[in-house]
Amino acid sequence: MEDEKSIQRHWETRARQYGSSLRGVLFQGLPDGLNEVIHRWHTGIVQDCFATLLPADAKVSDIGCGYGRLSRVVRRERPQSRLMGLDLNPVYCRTYQETIGPAVCGSAAHPPWPPECWDGALVVTTLMYVDRPRCREAVNAILSSLRPGGIALFVDPGLEIAQLQRIIRPESKHKTASGKGFRRSEYLKLFENAQVSVLNKGSNAFFTAFLPIMLLSGRWPSIARLICDLALWLDQHIHAFTTFALHRWVMVRRDV
Repeated sequence: MEDEKSIQRHWETRARQYGSSLRGVLFQGLPDGLNEVIHRWHTGIVQDCFATLLPADAKVSDIGCGYGRLSRVVRRERPQSRLMGLDLNPVYCRTYQETIGPAVCGSAAHPPWPPECWDGALVVTTLMYVDRPRCREAVNAILSSLRPGGIALFVDPGLEIAQLQRIIRPESKHKTASGKGFRRSEYLKLFENAQVSVLNKGSNAFFTAFLPIMLLSGRWPSIARLICDLALWLDQHIHAFTTFALHRWVMVRRDV
């Protein structure tokens, strides 16, 4: 993968092009309505699986925060929480500072936090942009910044369906733009021997399976909406950690 400066330049351009919209942080090649479904699935996980386990006055880091779309969910569910963002993109850091709270421009590969300072960490579609040899190091650094009992939510793409992702991510020929997903077993291994317990895991398997139908039914909005709602409901209620998935998630708790 190319160096962080190249990645940073790409994301600055993308942020200026799309602003605080889902195409700025999700799939440029998907219709807005389908990106909205992915966003609603992300926010549902944050709301129902992550925020509910945080103390009322939790200190939470949002690593790869973008413009703060998921920090907003934590703030809504835990109004007394204290949040801090981290992102390579200074444009998004400024937006985060204006709407959520403090933000630091930096890399998930070496987060600038001292040990045991956070009750929770959001790491959503972030590890995919870390050089693969440094991923375990980044995960360990993130987990070491949690207090004992702290929780972290990780979400990243599945590598097994890279061909499908190339269709909906037109910039994927540029490594700086697309990042790289993880195979199912590879993703779980990132958390082995890290002194954490896996609390929950899942994927958007149903959205992925229905995606070709949803794309083809775009000319019939009512049908597409029904399929989207069904896929979202299934992914929210059936946490299937499958091989065939655009995104997978793992939530862990630091034990010591």
